Amino acid sequence: SDPASLAPRIGWVQSHTKGFGMIPTLIVFGLVFGRWWRLSLAVAALGWPAVLVAGDVMDPGVGLVGAAGLAVLNTGVGVLVHQVVRWALRSTRRRAESANT
Repeated sequence: SDPASLAPRIGWVQSHTKGFGMIPTLIVFGLVFGRWWRLSLAVAALGWPAVLVAGDVMDPGVGLVGAAGLAVLNTGVGVLVHQVVRWALRSTRRRAESANT
């Protein structure tokens, strides 16, 4: 194994493992800020590609459009869970209040 032939493979592994925490990070972001879902999705669409470029994970280019789409999708999962939990808590509270009156 010639070290020169390993360099492209090492570069591929490093580039594909740097952004490993994307999915959980964005889902948690959506969970925490799901109350303001429009703002959360916009921040994910613009902020995550900026983080990837600033962290030297991706170069500016067409691939950032896909990264922004995945960021919105992952954040949307967190927002959806937040909204469902919020709705369930409110409906439970309303039922309890109506039962007391």
